[in-house]
Amino acid sequence: MMHTRIGFTRKKVESLTLGEKLKKIRQEYHITLGEVTKQTGISVKYLTLLEAGDYQALPSDVYVRGFLRSYARFIGADEEALVKCYERERNIYTNLQQGDTTPKKREVFRSPRFIVTPRVLIALAVGVLLLGGFWYLYREYQAFVSAPYLVIFEPSNGAVINGSSVVVRGRTDSESMLTINQQPVVVNGVGDFSELIRLQTGVNTLTVLSKNKFQKEQTVTLTIQVNDTNTTDTNASE
Repeated sequence: MMHTRIGFTRKKVESLTLGEKLKKIRQEYHITLGEVTKQTGISVKYLTLLEAGDYQALPSDVYVRGFLRSYARFIGADEEALVKCYERERNIYTNLQQGDTTPKKREVFRSPRFIVTPRVLIALAVGVLLLGGFWYLYREYQAFVSAPYLVIFEPSNGAVINGSSVVVRGRTDSESMLTINQQPVVVNGVGDFSELIRLQTGVNTLTVLSKNKFQKEQTVTLTIQVNDTNTTDTNASE
């Protein structure tokens, strides 16, 4: 039984030029030149020249082949087929231009600018996370091999006072445990501490010790001379 097709016209796609084929495929997928640029890195200028078949204004063949391969991967077309179609049409164009000896000015090709794509953003995010992880490990390693930071702002070592107490102020690592003469002292979020210490008449020794979570210690020893308050009051009255 013979089947006939009535009112059906076969489209002669084979007769289209390379540029017309690219444009036709792009329009069938409802894709703009700007979207192609975002996905392939090919500038809108060169995409327009490709679709127009303006081979004279395009850069050298090696770049055009790269454009076509990127374009083919994006739209799911045969890379080699597009490249061969380009080479065939380029040869025809070259043969037609052989009779014209006027030097043609070739445009200097500049590579596309850096394009931010989802893949680039993911790579940047991963890089930031890796750097943060390395920085954390480096700090942990430094804390493990090094003694904690400890400095006493006041009083100075060898100070002579007349009162019965003194305020010890200083700074250490915020995560360290601090003691003064084996008595625990509160350290705030930035590592500062301030503690009132009772003293006796004569020479007093204060041992300030900071210990981190890796059991590394740093010690500062202060010697404070406290005058006899009774003797001081007697001398003052005389």
